[in-house]
Amino acid sequence: MPSRLALSFFALFSFLCGALVAADGPPQKEMRQADLLKTAPRPLQGLIERGKVTIKFVPAEELPAEEWGRCDFSLGFRRDFEFDAQSKIKGGKRLAVVKIMSMKHDIRIVHQIRLREAFAPPRTWESPVTWHEFDHVAIGCDPRPVLLLAYLAEHLPTIERPIIRRDEATLSTLAIQWINEELAKREKAVTELIRQNNRLLDSTSSHGTESLGDRRGFFAKLYSKEHLSELQFPFLDEALGVFNQEEYRRAEDTRLDQVPTQP
Repeated sequence: MPSRLALSFFALFSFLCGALVAADGPPQKEMRQADLLKTAPRPLQGLIERGKVTIKFVPAEELPAEEWGRCDFSLGFRRDFEFDAQSKIKGGKRLAVVKIMSMKHDIRIVHQIRLREAFAPPRTWESPVTWHEFDHVAIGCDPRPVLLLAYLAEHLPTIERPIIRRDEATLSTLAIQWINEELAKREKAVTELIRQNNRLLDSTSSHGTESLGDRRGFFAKLYSKEHLSELQFPFLDEALGVFNQEEYRRAEDTRLDQVPTQP
Protein backbone atom coordinates (compact mmCIF):
# COMPACT_ATOMS: atom_id res chain seq x y z
CA MET A 1 0.00 0.00 0.00
CA PRO A 2 1.53 3.37 -0.95
CA SER A 3 2.38 5.69 1.93
CA ARG A 4 1.10 9.26 2.15
CA LEU A 5 2.34 12.56 3.58
CA ALA A 6 1.34 16.24 3.42
CA LEU A 7 3.75 19.05 4.25
CA SER A 8 4.02 22.82 3.83
CA PHE A 9 7.15 24.95 3.59
CA PHE A 10 7.79 28.66 3.10
CA ALA A 11 10.77 30.71 2.01
CA LEU A 12 11.17 34.47 2.23
CA PHE A 13 13.52 36.65 0.24
CA SER A 14 14.03 40.38 -0.15
CA PHE A 15 14.92 42.54 -3.08
CA LEU A 16 16.47 45.96 -3.30
CA CYS A 17 14.44 48.64 -5.04
CA GLY A 18 15.45 51.92 -6.68
CA ALA A 19 16.15 55.15 -4.82
CA LEU A 20 13.88 57.94 -6.04
CA VAL A 21 12.55 61.16 -4.54
CA ALA A 22 9.04 61.33 -3.09
CA ALA A 23 6.42 63.76 -4.35
CA ASP A 24 5.22 66.80 -2.44
CA GLY A 25 2.27 66.84 -0.02
CA PRO A 26 1.65 65.41 3.44
CA PRO A 27 1.32 61.59 3.54
CA GLN A 28 -1.49 59.85 5.39
CA LYS A 29 0.01 57.77 8.19
CA GLU A 30 -2.84 55.29 8.51
CA MET A 31 -5.06 53.66 5.91
CA ARG A 32 -6.71 50.25 5.91
CA GLN A 33 -4.93 47.81 3.62
CA ALA A 34 -8.12 46.91 1.76
CA ASP A 35 -8.99 50.57 1.22
CA LEU A 36 -5.49 51.34 -0.03
CA LEU A 37 -5.46 48.51 -2.55
CA LYS A 38 -8.88 49.51 -3.85
CA THR A 39 -7.37 52.85 -4.90
CA ALA A 40 -4.68 51.18 -7.04
CA PRO A 41 -4.62 52.13 -10.72
CA ARG A 42 -6.41 49.59 -12.91
CA PRO A 43 -3.18 48.30 -14.53
CA LEU A 44 -1.92 47.21 -11.08
CA GLN A 45 -5.11 45.61 -9.78
CA GLY A 46 -4.50 42.33 -11.60
CA LEU A 47 -0.99 42.06 -10.14
CA ILE A 48 -2.31 42.81 -6.66
CA GLU A 49 -4.81 39.96 -6.93
CA ARG A 50 -2.53 37.40 -8.56
CA GLY A 51 0.50 38.31 -6.44
CA LYS A 52 -1.50 38.50 -3.20
CA VAL A 53 0.15 41.84 -2.51
CA THR A 54 0.18 43.80 0.73
CA ILE A 55 1.79 47.22 1.16
CA LYS A 56 3.39 48.53 4.32
CA PHE A 57 4.75 52.01 4.99
CA VAL A 58 7.81 52.09 7.24
CA PRO A 59 10.04 54.77 8.79
CA ALA A 60 13.10 55.59 6.72
CA GLU A 61 15.41 54.05 9.32
CA GLU A 62 13.84 50.61 8.77
CA LEU A 63 15.34 50.51 5.28
CA PRO A 64 18.99 51.00 4.27
CA ALA A 65 19.86 54.58 3.38
CA GLU A 66 19.98 53.85 -0.35
CA GLU A 67 16.58 52.12 -0.41
CA TRP A 68 13.21 53.80 -0.80
CA GLY A 69 11.31 50.56 -1.09
CA ARG A 70 11.63 46.81 -0.96
CA CYS A 71 9.63 43.86 -2.27
CA ASP A 72 9.60 40.56 -0.38
CA PHE A 73 8.11 37.34 -1.69
CA SER A 74 7.14 34.16 0.08
CA LEU A 75 6.84 30.85 -1.76
CA GLY A 76 4.57 28.31 -0.10
CA PHE A 77 4.79 24.69 -1.26
CA ARG A 78 2.23 22.37 0.31
CA ARG A 79 2.33 18.80 -0.94
CA ASP A 80 0.41 15.62 -0.41
CA PHE A 81 2.01 12.51 -1.92
CA GLU A 82 1.80 8.75 -2.02
CA PHE A 83 4.86 6.62 -2.59
CA ASP A 84 6.12 3.08 -2.87
CA ALA A 85 9.34 2.05 -1.08
CA GLN A 86 11.04 -1.32 -1.50
CA SER A 87 14.36 -2.93 -0.62
CA LYS A 88 16.22 -4.61 -3.47
CA ILE A 89 19.58 -6.19 -4.13
CA LYS A 90 21.28 -4.56 -7.08
CA GLY A 91 24.84 -5.28 -8.10
CA GLY A 92 25.37 -7.15 -4.88
CA LYS A 93 24.32 -4.13 -2.82
CA ARG A 94 21.14 -3.54 -0.85
CA LEU A 95 19.23 -0.51 -2.07
CA ALA A 96 16.06 1.30 -1.12
CA VAL A 97 14.03 2.15 -4.22
CA VAL A 98 11.42 4.87 -3.74
CA LYS A 99 8.89 5.89 -6.37
CA ILE A 100 6.27 8.63 -6.23
CA MET A 101 2.86 7.12 -6.99
CA SER A 102 0.83 10.32 -6.83
CA MET A 103 1.54 13.96 -6.05
CA LYS A 104 -0.88 16.72 -5.10
CA HIS A 105 0.37 20.21 -4.34
CA ASP A 106 -0.61 23.76 -3.60
CA ILE A 107 2.05 26.27 -4.62
CA ARG A 108 1.51 29.95 -3.89
CA ILE A 109 3.67 33.05 -4.07
CA VAL A 110 2.70 36.12 -2.04
CA HIS A 111 4.32 39.54 -1.88
CA GLN A 112 4.79 42.34 0.62
CA ILE A 113 5.90 45.75 -0.57
CA ARG A 114 7.51 48.05 1.97
CA LEU A 115 7.75 51.74 1.13
CA ARG A 116 9.07 54.65 3.10
CA GLU A 117 6.36 56.62 4.86
CA ALA A 118 6.99 59.47 2.41
CA PHE A 119 5.11 57.39 -0.17
CA ALA A 120 2.01 56.89 1.95
CA PRO A 121 -1.31 58.04 0.40
CA PRO A 122 -1.96 60.11 -1.57
CA ARG A 123 1.50 59.68 -3.13
CA THR A 124 1.59 55.90 -3.30
CA TRP A 125 0.46 55.29 -6.86
CA GLU A 126 2.12 58.28 -8.49
CA SER A 127 5.60 57.25 -7.37
CA PRO A 128 7.95 55.48 -9.82
CA VAL A 129 9.25 53.54 -6.80
CA THR A 130 5.86 51.87 -6.37
CA TRP A 131 5.64 50.93 -10.04
CA HIS A 132 9.13 49.47 -9.93
CA GLU A 133 8.09 47.37 -6.95
CA PHE A 134 5.24 46.00 -9.03
CA ASP A 135 7.71 44.94 -11.70
CA HIS A 136 9.15 42.68 -8.97
CA VAL A 137 5.63 41.46 -8.24
CA ALA A 138 5.16 40.70 -11.94
CA ILE A 139 8.20 38.42 -11.84
CA GLY A 140 6.92 36.55 -8.79
CA CYS A 141 3.31 36.12 -9.90
CA ASP A 142 4.19 34.94 -13.38
CA PRO A 143 2.45 31.54 -13.55
CA ARG A 144 5.51 29.80 -15.00
CA PRO A 145 7.60 29.30 -11.82
CA VAL A 146 4.59 27.62 -10.19
CA LEU A 147 4.10 25.42 -13.26
CA LEU A 148 7.81 24.64 -13.27
CA LEU A 149 7.93 23.57 -9.62
CA ALA A 150 4.72 21.58 -10.03
CA TYR A 151 6.18 19.72 -13.00
CA LEU A 152 9.40 18.92 -11.15
CA ALA A 153 7.42 17.61 -8.17
CA GLU A 154 5.10 15.50 -10.32
CA HIS A 155 8.02 14.02 -12.27
CA LEU A 156 10.38 13.39 -9.37
CA PRO A 157 12.79 10.67 -10.49
CA THR A 158 12.98 7.32 -8.70
CA ILE A 159 15.13 7.63 -5.60
CA GLU A 160 17.74 4.98 -4.82
CA ARG A 161 19.70 4.95 -1.59
CA PRO A 162 22.11 2.36 -0.17
CA ILE A 163 20.82 0.79 3.04
CA ILE A 164 21.63 -2.01 5.44
CA ARG A 165 19.22 -4.74 6.45
CA ARG A 166 18.11 -3.09 9.70
CA ASP A 167 17.03 0.04 7.74
CA GLU A 168 14.17 -1.97 6.25
CA ALA A 169 12.20 -1.64 9.48
CA THR A 170 12.12 2.15 9.09
CA LEU A 171 12.10 2.29 5.29
CA SER A 172 8.84 4.26 5.10
CA THR A 173 10.20 6.96 7.42
CA LEU A 174 13.45 7.12 5.48
CA ALA A 175 11.55 7.35 2.20
CA ILE A 176 9.57 10.35 3.43
CA GLN A 177 12.81 12.04 4.45
CA TRP A 178 14.45 11.38 1.08
CA ILE A 179 11.44 12.54 -0.92
CA ASN A 180 11.23 15.79 1.02
CA GLU A 181 14.95 16.36 0.61
CA GLU A 182 14.61 16.02 -3.16
CA LEU A 183 11.51 18.22 -3.29
CA ALA A 184 13.25 20.84 -1.14
CA LYS A 185 16.15 20.96 -3.62
CA ARG A 186 13.77 21.71 -6.46
CA GLU A 187 11.83 24.24 -4.41
CA LYS A 188 15.10 25.98 -3.57
CA ALA A 189 16.13 26.01 -7.24
CA VAL A 190 12.86 27.61 -8.38
CA THR A 191 13.02 30.13 -5.54
CA GLU A 192 16.58 31.03 -6.53
CA LEU A 193 15.43 31.40 -10.14
CA ILE A 194 12.91 34.02 -9.04
CA ARG A 195 15.63 35.75 -7.03
CA GLN A 196 17.96 35.78 -10.05
CA ASN A 197 15.25 37.27 -12.22
CA ASN A 198 14.62 39.98 -9.63
CA ARG A 199 18.33 40.79 -9.57
CA LEU A 200 18.29 40.95 -13.36
CA LEU A 201 15.39 43.42 -13.20
CA ASP A 202 17.32 45.68 -10.85
CA SER A 203 20.56 45.51 -12.83
CA THR A 204 18.79 46.10 -16.16
CA SER A 205 16.69 49.02 -14.87
CA SER A 206 19.21 50.40 -12.35
CA HIS A 207 16.69 49.70 -9.61
CA GLY A 208 13.87 51.33 -11.53
CA THR A 209 15.68 54.52 -12.50
CA GLU A 210 16.07 53.52 -16.16
CA SER A 211 13.69 52.10 -18.74
CA LEU A 212 13.68 48.38 -19.45
CA GLY A 213 13.32 49.13 -23.14
CA ASP A 214 11.59 46.06 -24.55
CA ARG A 215 9.44 45.30 -21.51
CA ARG A 216 7.46 42.55 -23.18
CA GLY A 217 10.61 40.81 -24.35
CA PHE A 218 12.27 41.18 -20.94
CA PHE A 219 9.45 39.53 -18.99
CA ALA A 220 8.79 36.89 -21.66
CA LYS A 221 12.32 35.47 -21.50
CA LEU A 222 12.59 35.14 -17.72
CA TYR A 223 11.32 31.55 -17.52
CA SER A 224 12.22 30.39 -21.02
CA LYS A 225 14.32 27.28 -21.57
CA GLU A 226 17.09 29.43 -23.04
CA HIS A 227 17.19 31.71 -20.01
CA LEU A 228 17.18 28.80 -17.55
CA SER A 229 20.08 27.32 -19.50
CA GLU A 230 22.00 30.60 -19.26
CA LEU A 231 21.43 30.65 -15.50
CA GLN A 232 22.49 26.97 -15.24
CA PHE A 233 19.23 25.96 -13.61
CA PRO A 234 20.21 22.71 -11.87
CA PHE A 235 17.11 20.69 -12.85
CA LEU A 236 16.80 21.82 -16.46
CA ASP A 237 17.07 18.28 -17.84
CA GLU A 238 14.20 17.13 -15.62
CA ALA A 239 12.12 20.14 -16.61
CA LEU A 240 12.42 19.88 -20.40
CA GLY A 241 8.92 18.48 -20.74
CA VAL A 242 7.29 21.53 -19.15
CA PHE A 243 8.37 23.78 -22.04
CA ASN A 244 6.27 21.69 -24.42
CA GLN A 245 3.14 21.96 -22.32
CA GLU A 246 0.43 24.12 -23.80
CA GLU A 247 -0.32 25.63 -20.39
CA TYR A 248 3.30 26.78 -19.99
CA ARG A 249 3.46 28.27 -23.49
CA ARG A 250 0.08 29.92 -23.02
CA ALA A 251 1.26 31.37 -19.68
CA GLU A 252 4.18 33.01 -21.47
CA ASP A 253 1.92 34.55 -24.10
CA THR A 254 -0.60 35.72 -21.49
CA ARG A 255 2.16 37.11 -19.32
CA LEU A 256 3.11 39.61 -22.00
CA ASP A 257 -0.23 41.36 -21.61
CA GLN A 258 -0.12 41.44 -17.80
CA VAL A 259 2.94 43.63 -17.19
CA PRO A 260 1.70 47.20 -16.73
CA THR A 261 3.64 50.31 -17.65
CA GLN A 262 3.37 53.47 -15.59
CA PRO A 263 1.31 56.08 -17.42
